Amino acid sequence: YVDTFKSGEIGISEVASNYDSTDEALKNIGYCVKDISGDGTNELIVGSVSGNEIYTVFTVVDNSPQLLFEGSTNSYYVYADNNTLIYNGSGTFTDVIFGDYVLSKDAASLSCNDFYFTYIENLSDTEKLYYHNKTSELNDNVSDKISEEDFNKAYSDSQSKKIKLELTPLSTWQ
Repeated sequence: YVDTFKSGEIGISEVASNYDSTDEALKNIGYCVKDISGDGTNELIVGSVSGNEIYTVFTVVDNSPQLLFEGSTNSYYVYADNNTLIYNGSGTFTDVIFGDYVLSKDAASLSCNDFYFTYIENLSDTEKLYYHNKTSELNDNVSDKISEEDFNKAYSDSQSKKIKLELTPLSTWQ
């Protein structure tokens, strides 16, 4: 299944499959061309027309398109300012994952500024633990345990940085 997709298509295909029809997907998934790294070269951004979710970003490196990153319904980025992207995700033993990432000036890589996640020891456990690191690792051994209050404040601060990109629905592309 995954082998049939090219780089940058997996997340978009997963998101598109959540819609009842191709027409609905094409109306709700859009694109824009914008220089989000500040290097003077535009990136191709594909994401949710109605929300802030970015599913795929391509840039140009040495005159060739290069996938910068791709996401999905439960793992996506949103644009902030000053080359910053906010990551939002979730997983099996993690309820909430988020972080601030900086896009390199040449738009070739993302580096983690702050990374936060919740963790539950096992699915029958009700105690949620809160962690922070600067390595983007879902690993409590390389993370600092923080309070729920600090986690919620960091989440609120992070989400307040979001800037909505105006995306053109794919249904208008000819």
